[in-house]
Amino acid sequence: MMLKKLTKDSLIKAECYISKDYELVNLVKVIGFESIAFDCKNEGSYIRVFDGQILKWSGPKLGWKEFAIPSSIRKRELCDGSTNPNLEPICGGLLGLKFNPVTCDLYISDAYFGLLMVGPNGGIA
Repeated sequence: MMLKKLTKDSLIKAECYISKDYELVNLVKVIGFESIAFDCKNEGSYIRVFDGQILKWSGPKLGWKEFAIPSSIRKRELCDGSTNPNLEPICGGLLGLKFNPVTCDLYISDAYFGLLMVGPNGGIA
């Protein structure tokens, strides 16, 4: 086995390597994402954004589309686009997302609404 001596230049080059196996996806009209999950059918990535919505990536032509919301008491006029942390009890305070690999149900952990589940077609958890 032969070991190669690491130099400062080789370390800099190694740290700057960027894989070409990715696609940059911009979030428009939402603030940040706080959790990400990938479904069991490889149909999309799912993120939860600050205002409580769970969005599904539907490809470059359609972009991000609403997939689920944490509760029927979530008020769109208050929550959509909100960055106000005082609205989390109404909009949702998501802690995490995880798909069941067998049923494709999405499990949602929310600070205010508890453990929720929504089916593979989305909707109100």
